[in-house]
Amino acid sequence: MNVLYYNAYLPILVDAHPDVSGAANTEEKAEVRERLESRWSVQGFAAGYASGVVLAIVSIVVAFSVSSDSNLNFRGTQGSPARGFLK
Repeated sequence: MNVLYYNAYLPILVDAHPDVSGAANTEEKAEVRERLESRWSVQGFAAGYASGVVLAIVSIVVAFSVSSDSNLNFRGTQGSPARGFLK
């Protein structure tokens, strides 16, 4: 669903950029639009993947840092919920 919104708003954002509106002719405008869309698309997807990796690392750290006496049981295991995944 997020890709749908992303692809819907990217052309609108690019058209509002000063470099596109300041282009001299149609050919130059198309070239600038394509360059900006490509750059922003790559940066957006890279930021998404990077934030996913950061979230995964934080989740793993939190899962392993739960103390064994906290009475959190996961799949019938005692202690850290992450140990249930590793069995």
